[in-house]
Amino acid sequence: MKVFIYLTILIFAGIQSVISQSCLPSGITFTTQAQIDAFSTNYPGCTIIIGNVTIDGLTNNAITNLSGLSQLSSVGGGLYVTTNTALTDLTGLNNLNSIGGYLSIATNSGLTSLTGLNNLSSIGGFLRIYNNSNLTSLTGLNNLNSIGGYLEISWNSALTSLTVFNNLTSIGTYLTIHQNNHITSLIGLNNINVTISNLTLTNNVMLNLCEIPPICEYLSIPSNPATIFSNSPNCVIRANVEAACLALPITLLSFQAQPQKTNTHLTWRTASETNNDRFEVEHSRNGVSFEAIGTLAGQGTTTEPHDYAFTHERPGHGTHYYRLRQVDFDGRFSYSDIVSVDIDNHEGLKNVILWPNPTTGIVQLDIKLDEGVSYAVSDALGRMLIQGQLVTPYIDLSALPDGTYTMHLTNAIHVTARRILKASN
Repeated sequence: MKVFIYLTILIFAGIQSVISQSCLPSGITFTTQAQIDAFSTNYPGCTIIIGNVTIDGLTNNAITNLSGLSQLSSVGGGLYVTTNTALTDLTGLNNLNSIGGYLSIATNSGLTSLTGLNNLSSIGGFLRIYNNSNLTSLTGLNNLNSIGGYLEISWNSALTSLTVFNNLTSIGTYLTIHQNNHITSLIGLNNINVTISNLTLTNNVMLNLCEIPPICEYLSIPSNPATIFSNSPNCVIRANVEAACLALPITLLSFQAQPQKTNTHLTWRTASETNNDRFEVEHSRNGVSFEAIGTLAGQGTTTEPHDYAFTHERPGHGTHYYRLRQVDFDGRFSYSDIVSVDIDNHEGLKNVILWPNPTTGIVQLDIKLDEGVSYAVSDALGRMLIQGQLVTPYIDLSALPDGTYTMHLTNAIHVTARRILKASN
């Protein structure tokens, strides 16, 4: 009997724990600061809201902060933030890591950044950022990597950049950039997939750089629908963007950062260059704000591969981020992917070397095999082609067609990626 009572208590406690973590299947609407402040008292232990969450300050214009929602880790439905004139950022949502439905941030005239969403990694539905007149930065979405539905950024008259999306790799349906008067380029969307079903780039009067690789690949299929007009010269219409894509200045095969005692050694390799004036090496301590630390002359126009190297001397301990700003003779520029290095830790995957690169098939790895390393090889579309556990210091790519691939290596501490070129001849 005692055993039965004990088991009953355990089961009841487990049910109560689940209930205390998940709540509000019908959702909740906040219209006052008092409601937000009282949330943890009214719903103690509620970390997952099953339904939709609406934060609407239209009635009283009194919502100034979201600190009362700091216990939330997930929203199963959608999150709708609208018509808040006194809300300047989204601090208070710092523990939110996933949204099952949509995220709509619309008509918040007081909003200047999205700080507070820094841990958000996935959105199951769409992401719509619309008509936020004083929103100058999308900072806060730095760790977002997937959007199940569409991405729309429209009518944000003060917004200047999309670089916050460097970690975004997946958009489910369509991409719309419309009526953002100060966005000049699509840099930041370099890593998205090309499985989108529609593309709209309209009425962005300063948008002049649209020829990033995912957009070029999407437009290379004539039947893919795209609406492009009323942007700056290189993005005025689809034909302009397609022409700019054909004139991409360099084909970058690899860009790597390696720690060398107290220095960082950067290397990169191009397959070809067109009107390439120079590379500007940029450095950052946070992966967001970069500054130039050196310049290397380009090769002008060449179809021959070329290797470059640059040493950043004594950047200091900790994690450092680097990118290349490639500049044409006419002043046009583009950015590489961001690479990072940890000066405090010279061991493990962050210092792995792959050779030869290019390879005809067999890739050697300078790595310790006792670290429990798994590997995966993906193509340019992000599709995993080969994967497994590393048991020998080499990987055979002979079965793959010639092309550029990314090798992902993972152990208990680190995750790293290296570009590798497979060329039979």
